[in-house]
Amino acid sequence: MIPSLLCAETATVAVASNFVPVMKRLVTEFEETSGHTIRFSSGSTGKLYTQIIYGAPYDMFLAADQERPAILKKKI
Repeated sequence: MIPSLLCAETATVAVASNFVPVMKRLVTEFEETSGHTIRFSSGSTGKLYTQIIYGAPYDMFLAADQERPAILKKKI
């Protein structure tokens, strides 16, 4: 059985600002080959982390460090 989030037509991703150029290329290739879409928001890792803590509905978090994702993992 595949979890429903993995079958979503659109995924929402929080992306550290320094990763945006690469993310744009990945999104284009992914959307062309999969038929699914990616919507992403960019910002500093700290700001994105804070948004997630306060309930921002991201499906994925691509951070510029390992610390904040590790903290989030412990909280979930």
